[in-house]
Amino acid sequence: MSIQATLPDGFSVDLVTRAAGPILYNNGAGVFPFLGVPTYQFAFPKMDTSGTVILGDSTYQVSGTTWFDRQWMDQPLSVLQTDKFKWTWMNFRLNNGDVISLWDVIFEGKDQAWAIVVSPDGTHTIANVLPLEKDASDVWISPESGRHFPSRWIVKIPALEGVFEVTATPKGQEISGAETEVGRAVYEGACTITGSYKGEKVTGLCYTEMVGGW
Repeated sequence: MSIQATLPDGFSVDLVTRAAGPILYNNGAGVFPFLGVPTYQFAFPKMDTSGTVILGDSTYQVSGTTWFDRQWMDQPLSVLQTDKFKWTWMNFRLNNGDVISLWDVIFEGKDQAWAIVVSPDGTHTIANVLPLEKDASDVWISPESGRHFPSRWIVKIPALEGVFEVTATPKGQEISGAETEVGRAVYEGACTITGSYKGEKVTGLCYTEMVGGW
């Protein structure tokens, strides 16, 4: 993939990414029920990336690993613009080589949370996650939208002996409603991970998305 973008304040990117590992299919098949309709999702969680980033008068040659995620559904925009639901999505990239796509959805009074783990050999494992909201803390209140977004989570995946502390740095990583597809403020935050997993200590990075009635 070739990615170019030019944003205000003299910021631009020009990157090339290439898949470097197995594809991740959410729920193992790439489709799952979400907010009452089928939702489709796949990801290339490991893509070798290189190119340039320009910030003001400075140009940086960069390289690293990119996660490309693709989700789509036939959901009316009017539903996504209400406070009738909350979703949290996280994409763990752990230092042991495993990647995890984690969902927590609160809809019609029910909280459903699960994770899809993909090992370096492509093996998919689906596991329940304890609902995130109980162990979410360090709430950041947006001065623009007034929404209340947690910025620290203790994520627990019992079947995989997983206990992770996920911390958004910095706390304030909201995207305003005028800049999103759903026309309302959402949270899109870079995070760090520490914890234990399958009996070993791990570290990692992730991206946390929160949409809905926060």
